[in-house]
Amino acid sequence: MQGSRFGPSSFDVVAAGLHPLSASNSLAKYADDTYLLVPASARSTVSLELVNISNWPTSNNLRLNADELKELIFHKRTTSYDPPQTIPGVEHLTSIKIIGIMLTGDFSTAAHISKVLESCARSIYALRIPKSHGMPPAALHEVTRATTIQLLYAAKAWWGFALAADRQRIERFILRTARMGDLPLEQPYAQSLVTDAENRLLTSVNHRHYHVLRGHPFMTYTRALTFPLLYLVTFVMHISLCSAL
Repeated sequence: MQGSRFGPSSFDVVAAGLHPLSASNSLAKYADDTYLLVPASARSTVSLELVNISNWPTSNNLRLNADELKELIFHKRTTSYDPPQTIPGVEHLTSIKIIGIMLTGDFSTAAHISKVLESCARSIYALRIPKSHGMPPAALHEVTRATTIQLLYAAKAWWGFALAADRQRIERFILRTARMGDLPLEQPYAQSLVTDAENRLLTSVNHRHYHVLRGHPFMTYTRALTFPLLYLVTFVMHISLCSAL
């Protein structure tokens, strides 16, 4: 029932029954994408997990898109490691896009930041038209905030992984945009924007008892495991499931 309103809801219900075989592994699901995370200590379980994932769609009237099987090894930036043997039938990647964020094996966001800055630069270029027609500075600043700066608000999702040099690239872009007159000279730096966005989110979670993130294990998981995970070699299997109908 692909393309119908009932299809996504039906798939969500069915996909809830897909679980990893090993307790040390985890499955992250988003829409029809599934990410299998396996720590280095459980590397031997990858084959069994793939067999389980391959058999599960058949029993649920779904079809596994084998062309979308990808493998990415995460590792600490400053640590050299011997990469394990590749998995037959699985393409090995050096970077992967997860929910709109490009990550490399060493958790670098440099490539993603370059893409964001390219989008921001195109947005600033487009503002030359209303600027040439005499748009008032105050209105121009509001449009820039609503378009260009809005692209940077997602930085709170990857700011912690960015190197100091990459953060400086964003700060310089904001400063250059302000000097061009598209933003006020007192425009806050990117670090302030990220901090304010995080504070608003945490305040919202704390003051709303039924907030979707309140009590969610992800809130604790992110804070507790973000940095220890850098020491592991982790496999992310990107699996796309297609309806058999």
